[in-house]
Amino acid sequence: MADDGSESVSGESVEVAENEPRPSRSRKRLRNEKEWKRVKAKMARDSGKEYKSVSTGKVVAEKKIGLPCRDGCFAKVTMPVNSVVLKSFWDLASYEKQTAYLQRLVHSVPVKRRRKPLGDEAPTRTQTDHLLPRSEGPDYDQIALHGCDH
Repeated sequence: MADDGSESVSGESVEVAENEPRPSRSRKRLRNEKEWKRVKAKMARDSGKEYKSVSTGKVVAEKKIGLPCRDGCFAKVTMPVNSVVLKSFWDLASYEKQTAYLQRLVHSVPVKRRRKPLGDEAPTRTQTDHLLPRSEGPDYDQIALHGCDH
């Protein structure tokens, strides 16, 4: 081997890259996890799209916004805002990212009122959680994901 990083083979100079991996001599098929049925179903499920269950073989319908519930979830926030929140949620397509997204939206606030406890029992809950849209200012309106068919 010469000092300039090249080898001399029968009088010819051949460049040898030190950082490049050598091609393997293995004849095994490379694993392509993105093509596995289980992984495809998981990606579709996390994206809210229709998928075929791997264990039962049943087709699970696509997620969509359902009718408003009786709690008045859609009274303060319009359908377009709910659609944007849910679309951005499903576009994340990863359980971990969706969980982090929901954690950013949920704000804990102290309980405003509670009944006087019976006896010497301590109150069981000191905080309540509100799901709030990110795009609004500090005066958030409360919304819920109840309208999404699970």
